Amino acid sequence: AALLRSDQTNTEDYELIHRIGCGTYGDVFKARNIKTSELAAIKIVRLDPAVHHPHFL
Repeated sequence: AALLRSDQTNTEDYELIHRIGCGTYGDVFKARNIKTSELAAIKIVRLDPAVHHPHFL
């Protein structure tokens, strides 16, 4: 599995196909790389500024 970070990967290269899961911090989508057709799972994290979490400073 790969972790796609917005500061390292151009997320515009991915087409979201459908949501495959959701949780406290965000939603996970099945996605396809538009250039290579490779499938990936992309988590879109919701950062709530009112909630302090040690992993998100």
